[in-house]
Amino acid sequence: MPIQTTNPATNKVIKRFDYMTESEVDHSIAKAAETFAIWKKTEYSLRAELLHKIAGLLREKRRNYPN
Repeated sequence: MPIQTTNPATNKVIKRFDYMTESEVDHSIAKAAETFAIWKKTEYSLRAELLHKIAGLLREKRRNYPN
């Protein structure tokens, strides 16, 4: 049975997630560490610009997300 996210107010399943193998978990952790190593060396102004763009996209598409 996959892991699932449930809305506690309605008891409706929002999303199901498949289990990951140990090697998939290890790969995901390694990729996250590699990405963070690059991100922390990125200039603050570029990081801020990117995050502002992401925030704008999230606001534009907010109707697509469940409440």
